[in-house]
Amino acid sequence: MNTSLNKSVAIWNCGIVAKSLTKIVKAISADQNTISIICSTEYDKRSVESKLKETAAIVVTISDVFDEYKKQGDSLNNDRVMKLSEENEIKYGVNMVEIISADRHIGRGFVKGAWYPRSTLSENITYIESLNIINGLFDFFDKFFSKSKIDVLLLEVASISPKVACVVARSHKVEVRIPHPSRVDKGYFFSKNEFIEYPDWSSSYKENLEKINKHKEPDLRIKGESYYLAKSEIIGYLQYGSLINTIKKIITQFVTYFYRKLKGYRKYTEYYFTDKVRAIWRYHRGIVKAQNKTYIKHSSFLNKNYVLLPLQLEPESSMMVMTPEFNNQLYLIHLIASNMPASWTLVVKEHPLALGVRPSGFMTGIESYPNVCFASPFDNTKEWYKRSQAVATINSTVGYDAAFDGVPVLSFGKYNFISILDHVYYVNTSKSIFSAFNAIKKNKFDIEQRRIQGFSLYETIKNNAFLLDARAFLSGNAKDVDIEIFASNFIKSYE
Repeated sequence: MNTSLNKSVAIWNCGIVAKSLTKIVKAISADQNTISIICSTEYDKRSVESKLKETAAIVVTISDVFDEYKKQGDSLNNDRVMKLSEENEIKYGVNMVEIISADRHIGRGFVKGAWYPRSTLSENITYIESLNIINGLFDFFDKFFSKSKIDVLLLEVASISPKVACVVARSHKVEVRIPHPSRVDKGYFFSKNEFIEYPDWSSSYKENLEKINKHKEPDLRIKGESYYLAKSEIIGYLQYGSLINTIKKIITQFVTYFYRKLKGYRKYTEYYFTDKVRAIWRYHRGIVKAQNKTYIKHSSFLNKNYVLLPLQLEPESSMMVMTPEFNNQLYLIHLIASNMPASWTLVVKEHPLALGVRPSGFMTGIESYPNVCFASPFDNTKEWYKRSQAVATINSTVGYDAAFDGVPVLSFGKYNFISILDHVYYVNTSKSIFSAFNAIKKNKFDIEQRRIQGFSLYETIKNNAFLLDARAFLSGNAKDVDIEIFASNFIKSYE
């Protein structure tokens, strides 16, 4: 590994860097860093090579691994694949099934909380073939890191390929950096792994807490908002409630499909076109059904004890990649409902983006619990959580918002930064949930102290994150000054 400030940086051409790749590479290489690019398709590789032939030292594509898998077909030696899989588990310290379940295609069977379009890969691949692809990815990245002497890997993780890249990078002592929303305003930070651990800002938090505690009447009003991009996505999604907008979306899907086919653009796996159209119609039906359904009113719960559970969207990297230790929402509901005090109710609030995509029987199973009821997915979530006894979450933004406002939180995610707060309880078993409920009932921490701690953490994240207009990056309209801020914070994260 290069120990000087000049590093060998590998950038995965995806996510928020893809549309601004040329400018980002220029900004990072200006600091005397050597740049290599990882692409997902051969098409992307050719495009990058033509644009960055003078800048990028190496350009590779993972599509070679998937092409090789397709060539092998029925000639696979099952015993050899299994043996190599077990060897890789030992070598890299990771379970192969954890990697499979990180992918919405080959890990489709592990997603129990959503119906979503099938793909050519999800429907035509066997378990042995999945293991063979992962073994191929292990070999690919092992050779890549060995040959290129990479120091830092910049990427986003939403499937098996980047997940394997992170695992192999750790074995080569390559620093991993993943840009991710801080959950405060438009703030971003660079995480050091695919579980999206926050940087160690504990000393900054303690300083903020000490400073705020010195004020006799501190101003604890949170003036910003949580992840703004998600809110804009929800607003756009709810347009499917209109039949006219739904038909327009379906027509757009047809036009896009035939255009891509005409241009010969190919991914290593494609979602079935009919399923993509079907998904749009399901969104419409789900929203209309929810609009006509009767839910409990928040006003009727003002004097009741309840736990709020905002369901999370599936399949999403927030659960498939970031929390491999706990990602089953039905089991989560069972654990909470089975351990709540007798006079408490579990209020489940559906994620607006999940309307129409839950599989058959999902909601029926939840409704069968006698101490569980549903809030409207269109209700103001803050109105529900601010009067609750606690909020339960795996790693949702609502859990962070509630913790900032001093509301106790049951955190099922291992890497949630809010766990630094005294009123946030990391739970993953019946015993730990039961103990958390007992602590909450005893009012172990008064509301004022909880709010001070929550506000201190909010300020800590706000002050340490950097502002980034994700929408501008995703559309390719990021300003030069924003590119410079992104690049400088990236470099700062590993210096």
